[in-house]
Amino acid sequence: MSLKIVTYHYVRPIKNSDYPNIKGLELDNFCNQLDYFKKKYNILKFQDIFEFITEGIKIPKNSLWLTFDDGYNDHYKYVLPELLKRKIQGTFFPPAKPIINKKLLDVNAIHFILEKINNSSELINSLKEDCKRESINSLEFNNFWNNTDKNSRYDDENTIFFKRMLQRLLPEETRSIIITRLLEKYLKVDETTFCNDLYMSENDVKSLLSEDMFLGSHTYNHFWLNSLTY
Repeated sequence: MSLKIVTYHYVRPIKNSDYPNIKGLELDNFCNQLDYFKKKYNILKFQDIFEFITEGIKIPKNSLWLTFDDGYNDHYKYVLPELLKRKIQGTFFPPAKPIINKKLLDVNAIHFILEKINNSSELINSLKEDCKRESINSLEFNNFWNNTDKNSRYDDENTIFFKRMLQRLLPEETRSIIITRLLEKYLKVDETTFCNDLYMSENDVKSLLSEDMFLGSHTYNHFWLNSLTY
């Protein structure tokens, strides 16, 4: 008995969009994947997973669970209609902060800053300069560099270091200041407007529930939990 879990993030028409370099899944490819899964797998509802975990009720062979992280508008605008068309339930994990308070998550700010900066050396130079403005000197910066695991299947050393610094290594207040500055420099967009475009609204979330989708918690602000104190 086995269960495959497929986790999606950005699902959208990417190629001709305003953010053609965002790392996501083209909508056409997503539709093709759903058709393939429908033919080859038993796609489970959350209730099946819950009963399997809590009561030991068996699940069919070749089972699949579809999950969608981070509360993107993509999931309401593009994903939901395709799931409904195929009578598939998805499980969605939206963080509360961007939906309730219209505040951009650090992790997403980083994604869209990276979408605009194709030169990873420029990334490090910008980060180093901003750290200096926040009283982090060259010696401290180099210590961060030397003591950070920069191995990644997806990114070069500069990019993964940039992510780690702004996701969890720098103090929260410092991260916030630097990310805001980089957003203003590279995206030139109002945060509330950007959030309205990027994330689902509260009404969208309610619509997911009314369509028999399942929602789980993805925390309030998407911090790395293993980087926090108890």
